[in-house]
Amino acid sequence: MKKSNFKSIEALRKELIRQREASQDLIVDTSCLSINSTRGSSVVCVATDNALHRFNVQPNAHKQLSEFLGIPYRYYQRLLLEKPKLFDDTINALLTTNHQKRLLRITDGNIKAFLSDRYKPLNSIHLLDRLQLELSQQVSYQMVDMAIEDGSFVVKLVNRGKKAEVAGSTFYSGVVVINDETGNGSVRVQPSLFKIKGKTWVISGEHMYKKHHLGKQITTDRDYYVFEQALSEESTCFASAVKRAFDALQGENFDLMVNQLRKAQQIDVRQNPIKIVEVLTDKYMLTKQDKAAVLMHYIKNGDITVYGLINALSCAAKDNNSCLSAVKLERIGGLLLNDAVGDNEEEFKNTLPKAA
Repeated sequence: MKKSNFKSIEALRKELIRQREASQDLIVDTSCLSINSTRGSSVVCVATDNALHRFNVQPNAHKQLSEFLGIPYRYYQRLLLEKPKLFDDTINALLTTNHQKRLLRITDGNIKAFLSDRYKPLNSIHLLDRLQLELSQQVSYQMVDMAIEDGSFVVKLVNRGKKAEVAGSTFYSGVVVINDETGNGSVRVQPSLFKIKGKTWVISGEHMYKKHHLGKQITTDRDYYVFEQALSEESTCFASAVKRAFDALQGENFDLMVNQLRKAQQIDVRQNPIKIVEVLTDKYMLTKQDKAAVLMHYIKNGDITVYGLINALSCAAKDNNSCLSAVKLERIGGLLLNDAVGDNEEEFKNTLPKAA
């Protein structure tokens, strides 16, 4: 995990510009690739008409390469670590016989992603530009959290002008914006609730905007022009979605989430805490570490309501060193809130373990 947190928009912008200038996207035939590995690390050679280029391979690209070649990742890793010569021979043989176009996303001389040639990059610097433009017209909003982690861009914005009291705590409306540049996620704009000190408490399960990075294959210069034009249109759609999120959270959406929280306070969950967290783990696919953290906070806080469960998820998110893992926990909190007091309320109650 590689993470950078930023205290100012200017610092974030500076790093995004640096990354853009140090990056390149190559569309290559797999038969033009060869790999050379030693002691768990690999270098990919890309043969072009004019030269031979060498790039280091990052873990994410290794995982995507294993998926592309149909090799189970655990076996792939074991070969790389224990039998690098056999690993190279196997990978090179499969690359040579595949003859498919792939997109290599490269930054600072490292291949960070090995993707389909239909992948449509939407770089985070363009989204930040649009975001700042919208923020200039929203005086009550401010960025409270900005991070880049493993190719993902995360920005959290809180509206100090819209707040409500729930369970003795002050909640503010907000928006979370996420963009992944390495094939592991989409562009997302999601309404959120923030607690005092600007910490995200829960991210709504509803998306104001969600866009996967897919487009048509690029085979000619004309395709590339259309591709660039599509990216410009996409960033405009993104800006429109951010504005809709800002507008919605000034009124009904914020009130709806607050009312859901108040209802969650009234729903007792009196079963064994261990069993309750096991249900959450199965339903929302928590990791072992997150499961342990949620259980600890649930027992420590002593709140046996659905609100208490969501609060435990929020506390576990704050403890997590990964901003992406924290966002996942906050989003699970939003899903739990929707499931417990929304249209799926009866289904949610049926998933809970029966009291002894």
